[in-house]
Amino acid sequence: GSLGEFARIDSSTSRLGIGTASPTANLDITTNLNQQHLYIQGALDSGATALVRLKTISNGNVLQLESGTTSDSREIFDVRNSNGTVFKIQGDGASVFSGAVTVGANTDGHDVIFYGNTDGFYLQWDESTNYLTGVYNQRITSDRELQFGTSVNYLRLYHYSGASWIKAHSSTLNIWNETVDDDIVFKVTDSS
Repeated sequence: GSLGEFARIDSSTSRLGIGTASPTANLDITTNLNQQHLYIQGALDSGATALVRLKTISNGNVLQLESGTTSDSREIFDVRNSNGTVFKIQGDGASVFSGAVTVGANTDGHDVIFYGNTDGFYLQWDESTNYLTGVYNQRITSDRELQFGTSVNYLRLYHYSGASWIKAHSSTLNIWNETVDDDIVFKVTDSS
């Protein structure tokens, strides 16, 4: 059969195109499937500063990385700097972040959901209500506390040395049942 054109070096721009007769970067690898491109560009490209850019014109994945098995713990994506790994994704789905993680921006947040291993259990930051919600059980280990309020005037809840505490640090502690004609009940277990 006849041979078609496989690659072209554009003499006017010195760009190399594979799968395209009109390369748009120093190296432009293009497939007919969904018009996907891999660009390698040494200089600024239409205002973008990335050295390597993946682009799809219409449908399809921009970047797809695959591992041989679902139990493969090797890294299939590893981002590094001079200090080592910054972010990686393993073949078994585990991800590692070695720095701070920011979701959204000020006044432009997003929901974040953490699922448990039990059906229906999850922890959710709801950006529209600014609430931490979900269906979950919360346990804080001994000698650690929950604090509400400022560092000077706050309520503390904690379990320490076998005893449990509710303490108002430097303000009035109010216990108020807002239900009309209902009670406040204090109970102890009688050992007799």
